[in-house]
Amino acid sequence: MPTYLYYTDPQDSTEQPQYVGTMTPYVVENKFALETMYRLKAGDHTIPSSEDTGMLRTWDTDSKYLDTQSEESIEFTGTTKLSFTKIPNYTAPEQVFRSVRNMGRDASFNKMNNISWQLTVDSGFTYLLRLYFCELNPRIEEPGVLRFFIFIQDQLATDWADVFMWTNHE
Repeated sequence: MPTYLYYTDPQDSTEQPQYVGTMTPYVVENKFALETMYRLKAGDHTIPSSEDTGMLRTWDTDSKYLDTQSEESIEFTGTTKLSFTKIPNYTAPEQVFRSVRNMGRDASFNKMNNISWQLTVDSGFTYLLRLYFCELNPRIEEPGVLRFFIFIQDQLATDWADVFMWTNHE
C-alpha cells in the first residue's frame, strides 16, 4: 500500500483534507485508526475486490444510497484512455472514473437538479470523504464550462468544482 494513500503526507501541504465549510486543514496522522464506512461508485454495478487496482477493495453501487431522483447512470466502456494527472492510477479502478451519475435537467422549471446521497454515520466521530471526478465529455475544452457546487451535510464544501480546471486543462 502506498505510504500516504490514507494519511497526510507531512512533506506535501497542498493535498491536505479540510474541514467542510472552512479552510482549516485536517491532518490525518498515522496514529489514527481508520475504518471504511462506504466505498461507492456511480452506477448500478459493484466492483468486486478482484477487479480493484491490486488493493482488494470492493466498490459498492451508489444507487441504494441516492436520496434524490437522477437520470440513469452511464458506464463509459469506450476506448478513451484515461490520463491520471493529479492522482496515481492505483487510487481507484478505472471503472470508478468511467461511471457517471447525471443530474439531468428539470424541464418544467428549466433549472438544474441536485443529486443527494444519504449515508448513515454515527455522531461523535470525524469522517473523511474522498471524492473522485473525471471529465469524460470531449466538448469540455476549457475551464468554467462545467462547474458545480459540492455540499456535505448541508454545508458548502466548494462553490467552484471544475474538473477541467483541477487537471490543469489536460
